[in-house]
Amino acid sequence: MLYNPKWQAPKPWTLDHLIQWLETKEGHYAYTSNGNCMIAQYAKELGYKGVFVTRERLYYRAFGLFPIWKSLPRYFDSIASRNYTFKEALEMAKAIRTSVSPAPQSQDRPVASSEILERTA
Repeated sequence: MLYNPKWQAPKPWTLDHLIQWLETKEGHYAYTSNGNCMIAQYAKELGYKGVFVTRERLYYRAFGLFPIWKSLPRYFDSIASRNYTFKEALEMAKAIRTSVSPAPQSQDRPVASSEILERTA
């Protein structure tokens, strides 16, 4: 059977998965609403219950009374805090993905240090 990498969905809590999720959203969100901000909505759609979000962590309830926390992935707060519409957040997420993606490399020659410095400047 042939394999197409596009058949595999990105893993949750990755930048690619957030972008895929944002592409399905419309309208505004309230960044200051810890239980209903963009990241909280994302977590709820992933199945998390009793969600509360801070800049660095997601708190949720799984078992019992005590909340469990998860560190948020890099860039998530930057995407959510500078935008108040899902469209703007999507544009920011795509810009971040473009800026952090490594440049394609040719496999047939070594990379000069000057090329690396040019890409990081």
